[in-house]
Amino acid sequence: MRLDPEQKGKIWASFALNQWVRLEWPQPDAIVPMPDPDSEAIGKEFSKLLQVPFHKILKVSEGALELRDNLLKEGAEILMIEAGNPLSRLQKGVLALSEAFPKKSYLLSLYP
Repeated sequence: MRLDPEQKGKIWASFALNQWVRLEWPQPDAIVPMPDPDSEAIGKEFSKLLQVPFHKILKVSEGALELRDNLLKEGAEILMIEAGNPLSRLQKGVLALSEAFPKKSYLLSLYP
């Protein structure tokens, strides 16, 4: 049985929430996914479970990742969700998010 991204998102977000609570990690101010269907689906569901804003603000532009709109408050603590991206692309995403001047950034990396 093949699951669509939304179904996978719900399953992985539930698993991630369980781990998040068990490890007593802090509540982020916002969830930002990498710009791919799996990361976006997981991030969207995870933000619903944590009841924090979901901001799809990274975009692909000529092989690079850029900040589309900065909807983040300066000094926010953000959680970046990624699912199976290569390290080089992940580094580009982190660099792009640094332009938003978050206070802290956390990364939740899943490989569905």
